[in-house]
Amino acid sequence: NFFLTRSQLPYGKVVVATVHDLAFAVRPETVAPETLRDLKHHLPETLFRGEHLIAVSDATADDLSEHLGVGRHRIHTIHEAAKRGH
Repeated sequence: NFFLTRSQLPYGKVVVATVHDLAFAVRPETVAPETLRDLKHHLPETLFRGEHLIAVSDATADDLSEHLGVGRHRIHTIHEAAKRGH
């Protein structure tokens, strides 16, 4: 998990955040306590600042909306894919 600290904030306005899953929100018992604490502390600000939010699946996009209250209109699903032939 990676979050920008205040000293690393970009100079421009645009922040793009990619969310791979929300296991910590859906199944918090599967996440280490320190990681859970960091996610609960940092992720809301990241999502608030993000001008563009990318989810790697429709399920993750739905979880963002359902569990964290992010408007579905703010989320773009971009599926990850392996290089052809791999």
